[in-house]
Amino acid sequence: MKNLFKISFLGLLMMGLFTACETDTIGGGNPGGGPGGGGEINEDAPSLRLVERDGFVSTSAIIAPGSTFQVNLLGARGATDLLSVEFDIDGAPFGSDEAISRVTINNAQVLGDNVAVDDGSGTGVDERASFDWVAAIIASEEETTQTYMFRLIDVDGLTDEVEVIITTDSSVTGGGGGDVVPPTININMNSVIVGPNSLFSIPIDIVAGNPLLSQIGVFEVMGTDTMLIQDLNRLVLGGVTFPSNPFELVPEDRDGFQKDLLIRSQNNESLTTYIIVFSDDAGNLYQSQFMLDTRPQGNPVRTIEGVLFNSAGPSGFGGLDLDSGVGTGSTDASAELRDNGIDNTVPLGENWLQTISGINETQVQYLVPGQNGLPGDFTFESVSTDLDIAAVSQNGTDFTLTNGSDLTSNPVNVGDMFIANRDNQIYIFIVREVNVTGDDNMDNYVMDITL
Repeated sequence: MKNLFKISFLGLLMMGLFTACETDTIGGGNPGGGPGGGGEINEDAPSLRLVERDGFVSTSAIIAPGSTFQVNLLGARGATDLLSVEFDIDGAPFGSDEAISRVTINNAQVLGDNVAVDDGSGTGVDERASFDWVAAIIASEEETTQTYMFRLIDVDGLTDEVEVIITTDSSVTGGGGGDVVPPTININMNSVIVGPNSLFSIPIDIVAGNPLLSQIGVFEVMGTDTMLIQDLNRLVLGGVTFPSNPFELVPEDRDGFQKDLLIRSQNNESLTTYIIVFSDDAGNLYQSQFMLDTRPQGNPVRTIEGVLFNSAGPSGFGGLDLDSGVGTGSTDASAELRDNGIDNTVPLGENWLQTISGINETQVQYLVPGQNGLPGDFTFESVSTDLDIAAVSQNGTDFTLTNGSDLTSNPVNVGDMFIANRDNQIYIFIVREVNVTGDDNMDNYVMDITL
């Protein structure tokens, strides 16, 4: 029995999603070339073609030794009447005895390997202009690959040829032949987040093609290596632990099945690719792949709104508690941020400094995309988990101005982004509004805070 171990891992990876071994398309071989082939196309030559139908071979097939395959031949005359069809194997005539014992045309035994068309002189249909034949042929009893050629000849000796390739394999059960048809596989997975060393269920819906299914195997991609999973306790199909990997499907599953495949994820934190591979009776492989992501995913952030007032304005609002967004006094112990007030040397209405500083040992920095290692496409909206916050915690750009002994920002504008760190609690905030109110010191910033 052919099995998955006989297929190279490189070949497996190169096939891609839902791919299979392909068969060559074989059509007419020698239109108008005359007996023996060759020559230019002759429009006066006859035409022979193979019809693509379910249960009939039109290109190639893999079947059981000694089983029967069928081809549907359509012939049409050119300039002159049709004469006969010659049956060849691997470039040589069938042989009359072989043809008589192995070939029927439209359910009638042939008289040799060169079968004359019916001229209508008896009780049959006149086939000299065209015919529609179903040829049934018994394949070789041995395991082999052979080319069966059908050569149409007209009364002037002009020809046309078609051929099919038949492989006989003892691992194939049943007869009837037909072109290789891939199974229909429905595994709608891409990348799934799971915990390390946890069971994950994958619904599998597969319908066999031709030949029938024989095996299922599960591979795991580890770095540059693709390996069969060896720990069978990690693999359960339809409630049954894999007896081996790969393993032979039970008879009732060879036509296809709908079952859940349980896979225990990798026991480390990683993004790992898994490949489910199905084999048919001829050793063709079909695969589907997906990824299990066991890396830490982080906790969702929460975003609140805060309003920080001019510290020279109403008492108790010159500071801001970034945990709650609630305004506080500019020296309150709960505050992480404060406004730096006014410049008394400047006229009222123009004297707000419009700068901020960290307090209570809170470090505040700018977040400037493209600077200090911060990705150029970073946005406030791209932060969705605490891991996203941690990832940019070292990418802040320091303030360069001072207010006394405290570092202070430049004048704050709408869209400015900042990161603040107080005792390893990290906050990211963006300024949405800067409201200058005139000479009443009710100036303020409205910001969104993510933590």
